[in-house]
Amino acid sequence: MHEEGHEIANHTYHHIYKRNITVSKLTSELEQTDQIIERIIGNKPTLYRPVGGLYNDLIINTAVKNDKLVIMWSWHQDPEDWKRPSASSISNKITKGVEPGNIILLHDWIGSQQTPSSQTVIALDNIMEFLYKNGYKCVTVSELLFLQQKIVPDI
Repeated sequence: MHEEGHEIANHTYHHIYKRNITVSKLTSELEQTDQIIERIIGNKPTLYRPVGGLYNDLIINTAVKNDKLVIMWSWHQDPEDWKRPSASSISNKITKGVEPGNIILLHDWIGSQQTPSSQTVIALDNIMEFLYKNGYKCVTVSELLFLQQKIVPDI
């Protein structure tokens, strides 16, 4: 994925889904994941998405102390594909609400048995076709953040 130009972010090692996580546990999760990603792609990720979108001051501050920028998704762009809706339902949810700058949340693996989510894969074909036909361009999160910077000229 990295060699294809995709951006790799941290999402914790054990996918812990609780608001009351401790600083030491989250730090350990981030560090363990960073080490593996760095071993594979040659550098540590700078982005972190909290599991389940759960965040609070402890989670954000711990991520920042670990040199991470916390990234979420566009809240209206979560088709909840982890609930295994049909491919058409996933595709319709995304294509009907898409706007420039959206970060779309999709899951390529669902469940503890690591079975591929075929509905999401099928929906993604339709979603990508729609996006390209309508002039959208897919970029990494870092590119998106750079493109959204407001550049104000000196006066």
